[in-house]
Amino acid sequence: CRKPRLAAIAANLGFLQNAYQGETCNLWEEESGASFFARSVQLACFQAITANTLGIPVPGWLAIAIPWLQDALAGHWNGQYYQSLLPVPSDKTPYDPNIDIVMAAIYGAVPVTDPRLLATAAQVGDQWADPASAYFYPVNGADQQRGIGPLLGRYPGDVYDGDTNALVGDHPWAVSTANLAELYYRVAQQIKSTGSVPADDLSAGFLGQVGVSGAAGVAGVVDALTGAGDRMLQAVVFHSDHFELSEQFDASTGYEKSVTNLSWSYAAFLSAVRAKSAIEGGAI
Repeated sequence: CRKPRLAAIAANLGFLQNAYQGETCNLWEEESGASFFARSVQLACFQAITANTLGIPVPGWLAIAIPWLQDALAGHWNGQYYQSLLPVPSDKTPYDPNIDIVMAAIYGAVPVTDPRLLATAAQVGDQWADPASAYFYPVNGADQQRGIGPLLGRYPGDVYDGDTNALVGDHPWAVSTANLAELYYRVAQQIKSTGSVPADDLSAGFLGQVGVSGAAGVAGVVDALTGAGDRMLQAVVFHSDHFELSEQFDASTGYEKSVTNLSWSYAAFLSAVRAKSAIEGGAI
């Protein structure tokens, strides 16, 4: 069995060798270009192959590909947030801040404490949770009174609606919400393990979003981030249909909608729970 597996890995790496510098379909399968998410996942793959102890041959070209992707990811920073796709899609304005930047840390190689990632993540959350935002979800206002939430969508101006072709869209997704909750947990775990709280200007908004600053100290920041993640998962559970998770929640009522029993929703929720357990010494 080993030879066929190695052959399959080599074939996949051969494909990526000729593809990683080119355009690709983005995470949401609706746009093509230089995708931040795709580049992050490719980088994670290349780093894993380079560090593997399983006897998988390491192609020499990875020594060039890894720094190329690292530089390419940095090129998505526009001074305020990471842009999810370059060039920015002309048919979707705006397209950022996009939750797939958070997902690039959850599923890819972007470090969870990257200050630019944290700056982007803060803006991702605010656009649906801040009542002053044009993209505020009414359900988040009701959930705030319950002490839970917020629920998050994919990107500002999203028109996807899985229940109709009328494209009335922009609803929160279970996977988006669980992924930001997981980011909170992972950052909390990193702060606890290193004893260091991000103290730069780019990270300030992310910490302020959960009600603390770097001056709160390690324990205070860890507790605040963990509590923020908990409230988001509580909202997912509260709006679930007897613990069944669909693709989306209605932005006004919170009722589940679109694709029923979406595997990704369950996987994202469970991944976030595992990340929380790591804060107490478990393994992600």
